[in-house]
Amino acid sequence: MILQGWHANHDLRKGDIVQIARWEPELLAQMDDYFGAKPWTIDDIKFVVVIIDHRARTIGIIPKNERIKQIVGYIPLDGASLIRVGRLS
Repeated sequence: MILQGWHANHDLRKGDIVQIARWEPELLAQMDDYFGAKPWTIDDIKFVVVIIDHRARTIGIIPKNERIKQIVGYIPLDGASLIRVGRLS
């Protein structure tokens, strides 16, 4: 799979399954607290894109793993690089 850079976030659609390729340090700390995950495990977590708000420039994601809080976390479109690893059918 080829990493397309930060603009790849703009190609995502609702229902895409993504993993984080790059986190901004502040966002990583915020999401660790928000989802109740440890910093060294969040890179391995797959997320489902549930909402994309281009006007507010945010992406809403929930963890695909049921053992992690199933709440929507909002990240800035440019705050992390997301890699599409699948799609919900």
